[in-house]
Amino acid sequence: KLADDAARMDRTVMVVGLGAKVDERDVFEFFVSSAGKVRDVQVIRDARTGRCKGVAYVEFQSAEGTVRAMRLNGQALKGATLRIQPSQAESGSTHASQSYRY
Repeated sequence: KLADDAARMDRTVMVVGLGAKVDERDVFEFFVSSAGKVRDVQVIRDARTGRCKGVAYVEFQSAEGTVRAMRLNGQALKGATLRIQPSQAESGSTHASQSYRY
């Protein structure tokens, strides 16, 4: 399980700077067209309002997808400039978020 988690982290990027109205579909479409096959998108949401807190985690089918995603750093999604970096997710940090598998 630990090795599987480590491999998953190698395929995941953290996206910071998302607008409050961005949803999983927006993030998915942004990355699938430029970085490759997306396996999972988690947009971190405010538990009370359900609005995006500006952070999402994107898992790709392969580690190459993360490399291509990192090249998109500084691009805009719905008017917001994105910062894309290697994932720093902690196990079990998905509360108040929705996860969609593709």
